[in-house]
Amino acid sequence: MNKQGLSDIVTVILIILIVLVAIGIIWAFLRPVVNETSRVASAQDCLLVATEPISCMYSGGGQYWYASVSVKRGADQKNVSDIRLVFEDENGATISRSWKEKILGGDLPQTLEKSTIGLSIGSLVPITVATAPLLSEEGACSPVKKTVCERYVYEMGTGCQDFNRNEFGDGDDYDHFVYCYETEREGKIQDPPCMYDYDPVLRKQRIDITHDGGITLDDFNAFVEAFVIGDNDGCYP
Repeated sequence: MNKQGLSDIVTVILIILIVLVAIGIIWAFLRPVVNETSRVASAQDCLLVATEPISCMYSGGGQYWYASVSVKRGADQKNVSDIRLVFEDENGATISRSWKEKILGGDLPQTLEKSTIGLSIGSLVPITVATAPLLSEEGACSPVKKTVCERYVYEMGTGCQDFNRNEFGDGDDYDHFVYCYETEREGKIQDPPCMYDYDPVLRKQRIDITHDGGITLDDFNAFVEAFVIGDNDGCYP
């Protein structure tokens, strides 16, 4: 065997070793995630966890639908690391979203707590949503309890898609609203760019798009409707 042939064999062996090492490194990072999501908890473990959707409202249009979902937790003491939300349309098609995929809203509900989040659900128009908790030690549960999703009732002419006041609505307005919503929800001091609706009683600016005196997921649904429809009639000077 000549030196050139031997060199080619060594090169091939080195490439194979490098590929195997790379696969090992990647698997070391992915294995915990794969193991967690692939494990299925027993029916007995899942029965001990009480996560229930208590309300679901959706808004949007075309290929861009959004949902706000409230979930309550029972008196169980299980360690829930995530909650899967399974939306179903009138034809039986489903789409699944993790709590961690929320756009805005609260943290995972703890024992005897309720929490609400806003999610993007793509082109699916939901009629129901079911919850399926992911248990840290046991694995994933199947979705069981569900509730009806209702279309948010929006009054044309009351919203504002141009949230950042640059005279047109685009993705920046959406991102801007999400930032301001979370800032307000966390009780932080609002920056001037987040000032939306003047409250004469509190003498401050708020992002209370629904003008009901509070910041809730209704404001999110109202903004989505205004954004999709292109409604600027509710914009304040």
